[in-house]
Amino acid sequence: MPREETFSLSWPPTANMSKYPRKDGKGMASTKELKAYHELSYYTLLRLKMKPMKPPYKVKIIFHAPKNVHRYDIANYEKAVNDSLVKGGLIVDDCKINELILMRGDKCDKGFVWVRVTEIPCNANEGVV
Repeated sequence: MPREETFSLSWPPTANMSKYPRKDGKGMASTKELKAYHELSYYTLLRLKMKPMKPPYKVKIIFHAPKNVHRYDIANYEKAVNDSLVKGGLIVDDCKINELILMRGDKCDKGFVWVRVTEIPCNANEGVV
C-alpha cells in the first residue's frame, strides 16, 4: 500500500516576486518572504512528525487564496510549495514528482494550501508506453 500524507500549509509567495539577481551576478537569490515561507513550512512539517517519503511521488495541491487576492495564477505559487516539501524533508527532490495536480479552491480569510503527497509504487509505471 503506498504511503500518503495530507496536510495544509500557509499561503505561499508568488514565484514572480520570490527571486532576484544576486549582486555578484552568479544566479538568483531568494527574497526574505520566500525564505520565511520555507522556514514556516519546515516547522509545520516537523511539528506533524512526517518521515521522509520514497520517490517517485504524486502531489495534489489545492490553493485557497486569501479573500483580498482577486486574480492569481496557481502555477506561480506551486514552486514555493514543492520547494517547501523538499526543505521540510518530506520528499528528496521535486524533480521526483511524476504526477502533479494543481487546483483552485474556495477563498478564505488568510489563504492556505491543502497538500497531498503519495508515494507511487515502482511497479505502477510498468506497461506504460
